[in-house]
Amino acid sequence: MRLTITSTISLLFVGLTFGAPSVKIINGDDVLDNSYPYQVSIQTGLFANEHQCAGTIISPSWVVTSAHCVGISLLVSRVVAGTFNLSDIDNNPNVQIRKIDLYNVIKHPDYNDISNDVALLKMTQPFEFNDYVKPLQISKVRCIAEDEMTVFTGWGAKNDQNHFNSVLQAANMSVIPFEDCFRSFNNVYGDNIVIKKEMHFCITGKAAPCYLDAGGPLVQDGRLIGLLTWIPAMCSDNSVPAIFTSTGYFKNFIKSYVTDLY
Repeated sequence: MRLTITSTISLLFVGLTFGAPSVKIINGDDVLDNSYPYQVSIQTGLFANEHQCAGTIISPSWVVTSAHCVGISLLVSRVVAGTFNLSDIDNNPNVQIRKIDLYNVIKHPDYNDISNDVALLKMTQPFEFNDYVKPLQISKVRCIAEDEMTVFTGWGAKNDQNHFNSVLQAANMSVIPFEDCFRSFNNVYGDNIVIKKEMHFCITGKAAPCYLDAGGPLVQDGRLIGLLTWIPAMCSDNSVPAIFTSTGYFKNFIKSYVTDLY
């Protein structure tokens, strides 16, 4: 589904996530090099070009993120690549800043709440790939290996307060069995939040993603396996795991628009 200029304007003041903005990765480790060159920051000029959502480069002109991230003010938005430190964008020669092609904002047509939470953003100018800006391959596997470690990255704080950290954070996370995930959610939320085995999976670990990590990449064996879709209201609450949307499940949808996938 291609959003027109008119429909995009209607999104101008729509909120980014399901609740009020909060902190991002809690208990993550600082990233001090270009280990994650596929990671981008989606920023909006309404808040002085502040980071609002995360995304992943998957081709020279395309970024994949969560569908609920499309609610940010795309008319005044930009995508920042090539840095792990968002406080040093202007002085970093490796940074590449791109505008979003408003005629090619693709939100999954069946997106609803946490279902089908995937979107594609085309840049008005392709990225120039180098050691600091690179695409990430999407996993072909729909079933995520529960016994292998994953890595989640995002910009954010290290505690449950609104103290933002401009340095990229990374954390090793574990995929938990779907039955355990479903049981955790059912005990707390009942039928208010519906997770589906074919498109969702859950992670846990010493670190905890949070709101402004939305759309951020989860990587296993060097491939993109998921996008952050949902987190509990209190990000440090480990009794309820974070929900990710499987990019392997939606790879055909992505390929129908992105013909030059990495």
